[in-house]
Amino acid sequence: MAKTAAQTLAEIVALMIVSAAVGLGVNTARQDKQAVALKRNYFSRADIARITPPAEPPAEASSQAAPAAPTAFAGAHLGVHAAQFDEVRAWFEDPKLAAGLHVFVDARDQGLFDSGRIPGALLVDHYRSDQYLPEALNFILPAERVIVYCHGGDCEDSIFLSQTLIENGIEPERIYVFEGGYEAWEAKGMPVEKTEPQS
Repeated sequence: MAKTAAQTLAEIVALMIVSAAVGLGVNTARQDKQAVALKRNYFSRADIARITPPAEPPAEASSQAAPAAPTAFAGAHLGVHAAQFDEVRAWFEDPKLAAGLHVFVDARDQGLFDSGRIPGALLVDHYRSDQYLPEALNFILPAERVIVYCHGGDCEDSIFLSQTLIENGIEPERIYVFEGGYEAWEAKGMPVEKTEPQS
């Protein structure tokens, strides 16, 4: 038996009503009693600049290759600072760390955090910052320097988390993004902390 357009339309409307009811029910039953946050900006200016084509075509290649220009710091538009390994190591060894005036914040997910992190770092997974940030702000707000890191290399989670920190009242002048990230920290043989799996 062939369906009529009216039957198909009725099925679509019924499916939409059931989907909305399920979504509202799940949101109501959430244990943390917080509505789903839809305010996060997942596309930074750096992302937009990276996908925007250049205004002029590239110049013809010369016989001599020009030295590569240093890559601009992706977080510069936020007003946060780029931090290199030597600075980060000095802050880690500074007594201000033990006093809570320097705080390390890991922007990676729980699994990466558990498998290895800078000792004493706080976990604030960029993609779940609503879950981690309320508790972490107790340590971040009084700090003089907040060092944010992720995996390193092309990882931009630390930039995105820096933006979230600014949106939550942390002055950009206090935020330092460790560009080398955990990858550089571990490669230099620095101490790491791991969470042992529960048995």
